[in-house]
Amino acid sequence: MKREELTLIGTCTAVHGIKGEVQCAVSNPIFDEVDFDYLVVEIDGTYIPFYVEEYRWKSDNVVLVKFVDINTQKDAQQLLHHDFYIESQFIDSSDNSISLSDVELLDGYEVEAIGRGIIGKVVNTDFITPENAILLLDNGLIIPLHSDLVDNLNREGRTLTMTIPDGLLE
Repeated sequence: MKREELTLIGTCTAVHGIKGEVQCAVSNPIFDEVDFDYLVVEIDGTYIPFYVEEYRWKSDNVVLVKFVDINTQKDAQQLLHHDFYIESQFIDSSDNSISLSDVELLDGYEVEAIGRGIIGKVVNTDFITPENAILLLDNGLIIPLHSDLVDNLNREGRTLTMTIPDGLLE
């Protein structure tokens, strides 16, 4: 598995109980919207699938996960402080719209403004609120990321075509 094929969901933060459950901080709301059998955990630069036996929400952004074959505190400790992902193929990408699951993967995309051409390359995405993000471009421009502004998301060509309101680029 390659990093480009995965969508970051959160981080395993603590062991919960004695039967191998882990507490995970969920940073991507797509977690509860996708059907999956396993989560992918990054350990020492390798992406390893761990099948999920069950999970339950502890709070709005914390989930308790019981993985198959992780049955003790000691087993669960191997997952602590590691990021976990869902394979991007499980996320519906049948259209060119943009969702929160895409935002993290926009780094390196060229941004094209309708009528102006390429205006820069995304170097970072910053969240003002969970629903609102801004794109930071390599030339210092800051562009709001809103689905109403996105005309096309070309995943293969790694370009994001947007309608940028007048005055935003000056």
